[in-house]
Amino acid sequence: MSQNFDIKNFLKRQYIRIGKPAEQIINRFRNVKLRDVIKEESISTGTEYFDDVDPLRLRSLSSYQTTESKQELSTTLSNINNQFFAAYGPEYDLKTAANVSIDPAWYYQDLLTRVQAIPNLKFATCKDGLENPPTGDQILCTIRHDVDGDLVAAIQQAKIEHNLNIPTSYYLLHNAPYYGVLQEQGTKENKFVTTFARHSSSVKAYLDIQNLGHELALHTDGMDYYQRLSTDGSKAVKTEIEWLRKQNCHIGGTTAHNSFSVYGCNNYSIFKNRPLGMSTPAGPKAVVHNGNWAPLQLLDEKALGLEYEANDYFWQDSIPLLYGCLMTQNNWYIAENQYGLLSPETKSSREPLKGRYGTHDDIIDAISKLTGPAYVKLVVHPMHYGLRSGDTEDPWLPEEPVTISEGKVKMWAGGGLGNEIRGAAISYINEFKTPDRGINCYKSGDFRIAVLGEKNTNSDRVSADTKFPQVTARMVRGPLAKPSAIAISAATNSSFSQDKAISDLTRISSTEVPDVVILEIETIPSNDNQLIEFIDNISKNHKLIIILHTTTNQKNTGFVQENIIEINPIHSFEKYTGSGLIYWEDEQTWAPQAHFLIAQLLSTTIIDFFKR
Repeated sequence: MSQNFDIKNFLKRQYIRIGKPAEQIINRFRNVKLRDVIKEESISTGTEYFDDVDPLRLRSLSSYQTTESKQELSTTLSNINNQFFAAYGPEYDLKTAANVSIDPAWYYQDLLTRVQAIPNLKFATCKDGLENPPTGDQILCTIRHDVDGDLVAAIQQAKIEHNLNIPTSYYLLHNAPYYGVLQEQGTKENKFVTTFARHSSSVKAYLDIQNLGHELALHTDGMDYYQRLSTDGSKAVKTEIEWLRKQNCHIGGTTAHNSFSVYGCNNYSIFKNRPLGMSTPAGPKAVVHNGNWAPLQLLDEKALGLEYEANDYFWQDSIPLLYGCLMTQNNWYIAENQYGLLSPETKSSREPLKGRYGTHDDIIDAISKLTGPAYVKLVVHPMHYGLRSGDTEDPWLPEEPVTISEGKVKMWAGGGLGNEIRGAAISYINEFKTPDRGINCYKSGDFRIAVLGEKNTNSDRVSADTKFPQVTARMVRGPLAKPSAIAISAATNSSFSQDKAISDLTRISSTEVPDVVILEIETIPSNDNQLIEFIDNISKNHKLIIILHTTTNQKNTGFVQENIIEINPIHSFEKYTGSGLIYWEDEQTWAPQAHFLIAQLLSTTIIDFFKR
């Protein structure tokens, strides 16, 4: 067994997350072999680890072989546009609550230009950033593109970066549809050979990215070959590194695809002396996860001519790191002090890790507050800035303010200050003529929010999933253990209409009764007894009613029912000190940052209410 395998740290990291007291487990198994510990505990985790490699299992693996698909690049790129519009386009009536939404490429361009303006900040590829770390007051920003599927968006983003003189790193996924296709899966019946047919024509796209001044590297997924296909994943990784280099792609580094939960390890564990998990040192030589086996610690990076793994930024011990990962539309995971994850000394001496979710503007503000020397590591999947207006279109990059309507899809660019473009949106009109998700998405949820109101949920200046209804739904998913929480809004551009609200709520409830009803109302006159009676009546049939006031002079109406809560978010706008816009043209048109601030208030209120 590996000398550097720390059982105490291993057990803490692996079992504390399932609620078992770590010290109790450590004491219980202090004098037994790690293999026995993991075997006994595997019922809880669905995973077993072994300190040796089973030679019979190793010999039973199918061999990895390659061939050429002969597919033309134009076909590959056309397929990508078609598939990514179907998966992430704005046609919400064809989707469920689980479907992720994404932004136009304008937001990526805006991110780059605003970060580039931060004093003492320099961009570098991931490879160069590790070789030449920041010194003095320098902030060194690296951008890691995990090209899981949208090669078209990757090419577009590489061009945007080139025009701004910003070098970044692109990690090619060697089993992605743009890279090739599985032609034959090895089994006992077909001579133990798995054949992968490469799209060699895609090399032109890879080289175009490289020739724009960017780094190419490999997005490794050997564990997929081992665990899903019972095929030699090490050979797959080694073969593709060698093949890409023969095509003049300069491959000097890698980064692991997928996460620990998928394989019971990370893909970098295929390399010798690499950790098992982000904070778990190397140790086991094999893993069985959900019944699927894989050997670990096999490939020698130095022998393969590899100089780094992109997660080295998290494992280096001396330079503070701000980590940002774009998760969904305008939704960044932002973590400070995300470095030295394998070093007990670094952990004990640094400030505690701080992780939170924020917007496009929040990640820019977090970077601008750094003092050097410091690293910034941004992880972007190109698809997140690859929103298309149709299934034959490349990702949409607005170059000037324009309004275009095509059927149910409305595209808009502009807003803010003069002719300066400060936003872009592609919205799909739902059954209530509101640019938001519709009945089908709402019906598929496991926790439902209905928004009845005026103006801002009807705005086409903000994409559907960046408006407060959908952001609120996203924020309550984890705390309420409702992974498919969803919202629907039925808004009007005029003042709140009680008759319309009754009609819309009736129609929504006939599909599924909402758990939460949010009423966006600019003003409730104290003598409007009819409106007050309406709110009182619907509170009897719904778990929670939230009245969202949209002017600062509106005072609470004085409802005493526990399930009627009044919120005025405008005061939080006044306290906001970040660089994002709160309003577009005027106070009647909220920008994405305002929607996010409102969603924070709403989600906190909802979570507190349902956790009583």
